[in-house]
Amino acid sequence: MPQLNLFIQVAFLAASVLLGICFMVDLPTHIGRGLGLWEKVSHPIDAFFLGLSFLVGHFAVQQQSSNMFWLYCAISLITLLLSYKDEAIHQKECPQYEQFIHAFMFSLNGIILTLGAIMIIQKVGDNLFCLGIGFSAFSFLGLIASNFITPAPKQVANS
Repeated sequence: MPQLNLFIQVAFLAASVLLGICFMVDLPTHIGRGLGLWEKVSHPIDAFFLGLSFLVGHFAVQQQSSNMFWLYCAISLITLLLSYKDEAIHQKECPQYEQFIHAFMFSLNGIILTLGAIMIIQKVGDNLFCLGIGFSAFSFLGLIASNFITPAPKQVANS
């Protein structure tokens, strides 16, 4: 079981780092194409809920209560559903390479949150949840800050 726990934690960390890299690649595309008000508001909400999932995950590992586990699962599900809310806008306004980045990020969210649930069950990874909180806080603040320098959207043809 120690090897499984180590694998789960390494996978969680690797997926979190990949998500951070995707965020850093995606942010300049937002600035380049411009964002409408909906995306300027909704993207920080996505980062906030991901961070909230990590925060609840941290406390779930610490407290080992079934209520905290189910709260983590509920917030994780909300986080995943929220990440898809912008897809109608992305389909109209994003070039295909940006849509690919978004799809990869959505997949990583699901992987990370599922691994988080396993870490709670295995009673490991509370420090990794703290790292996830830091990543999410950085993303949240970066998205808020980028809203001030991101112009109005430009119409982009899918290519």
